[in-house]
Amino acid sequence: MKQTTIAGIAGLVLVASAHAQKPTLKVGDPAPDLQVAEWVKGSQVSSFEADNVYLVEFWATW
Repeated sequence: MKQTTIAGIAGLVLVASAHAQKPTLKVGDPAPDLQVAEWVKGSQVSSFEADNVYLVEFWATW
């Protein structure tokens, strides 16, 4: 019984912390900043210039 109670409390804490960290974006909101861990090719773009095309490629594996 005691282990079940502890497991239940731990589960509630995990669910509450995960819910608190979810971003709440709506249609029309600005996109959050991209966080890059490593540049595979090229270098970081510090500012965007008019009449230039910028390609952002990102992918994930599950």
